Amino acid sequence: MKMLIGLGIFLMLLAPQTPASFVLNCTSTPQQIEDMEYGKNLDRKMFAHDFQVANMNQLKYSPALAKHASDFKSCADLKKQGATYRIDGYSNKKAFIAVKLYAEFLKIEKPLPQWIDEGYNPKQTSFVRCYISDLCTRSAWMIHDGEESEAAGEMMFFDIYGPWKYFSEGDIGHGPPGYMCRYGHKDGLCQEKGSKCV
Repeated sequence: MKMLIGLGIFLMLLAPQTPASFVLNCTSTPQQIEDMEYGKNLDRKMFAHDFQVANMNQLKYSPALAKHASDFKSCADLKKQGATYRIDGYSNKKAFIAVKLYAEFLKIEKPLPQWIDEGYNPKQTSFVRCYISDLCTRSAWMIHDGEESEAAGEMMFFDIYGPWKYFSEGDIGHGPPGYMCRYGHKDGLCQEKGSKCV
């Protein structure tokens, strides 16, 4: 019997090891989802009011975006953007430039938000958070002491935003918050078709 157990352990050690999955899961508790939606939409609402963004959509948590997570096998893969989504923290320079050019073009005197990320893309309507097995370095662009600077931090999660692949200053509609909403707005954030809104 001991010989069989020993042989079994020996064969297990010889078998090729399955690498641990890079993306652990893209699930959150109902309370986490509510908290993330609230925080992200509060930031979007404040930005829309401060910078007169007329087409800022409300974000909703969408597990359907998690299907893209299978595309990622390492931290390097997070820098690739998909046809219908963007990864926050790995494309922030474009978000930073879009917001900065929009504010400069309209001569908006208010200071830019400290961290500018994909969450400020008014055309995005959904997001999902995915947890990963490695610490990945992500970047954030900001204005610090009047100068553009990049800050790096390590995270064990990433957010996927959809459905837009691009973010440029032309995506930001200027006007009173909610003015360019197709199906109405709630507190300046555009609602989806069928929502109760103003």
